[in-house]
Amino acid sequence: MPKAVEDICTMIQTIFSVLGFFVAVFIPVWIMHNQRYENLLQNYLSADFVAAIKGIVDFFKNDCNSDVTQIAAAYKKRFEDDFKKSEKDSNDKSKCTKEPSQILHFQRSMLNNFFWGLSSCAKSSLFLRHKIKNEFSRNEAYICKILIHMNFEVDSNPEFFTNVSDIKYEPMPKTKGMNNSLKNVYEILKNQNRWIK
Repeated sequence: MPKAVEDICTMIQTIFSVLGFFVAVFIPVWIMHNQRYENLLQNYLSADFVAAIKGIVDFFKNDCNSDVTQIAAAYKKRFEDDFKKSEKDSNDKSKCTKEPSQILHFQRSMLNNFFWGLSSCAKSSLFLRHKIKNEFSRNEAYICKILIHMNFEVDSNPEFFTNVSDIKYEPMPKTKGMNNSLKNVYEILKNQNRWIK
């Protein structure tokens, strides 16, 4: 076999080896990111998620009068009411305590985790970023904005961490990761023209 043909065959084998390597790595990673996104969509359709969205929207409309500047004070008051009432009710067994899914603090946490996952998916794949932009609406962007304001209050007030539990621990350094993720999803969705009817 002539040298030129051997060189061409070697080059073709090298190209196919490199392509095979990229396909072997890319496809499982792509499947993993899509599976994570599908799991988020399943959470989005759950009853607890709908209750959390409704709780956040009702809090914003009723407690804050649809004014973002009132979120911090209203959230602090609501947090104190929820947990002090829960503590008082737990001492008096005749009264029923709120379910965790009905407590605004837990609803905020659930939505934070969802939008953090959505942000992570958007960062991992341009395809998923496009899909997120097409499958979600400006409504979710506004939910992110409300959560960002709530998270600022949580970050600035250590009571939110000490009131939840009697366990004493050294406070962790404040991180900005959750709000950065929420802001990322907000930026993706804020100019979305679709609205939920």
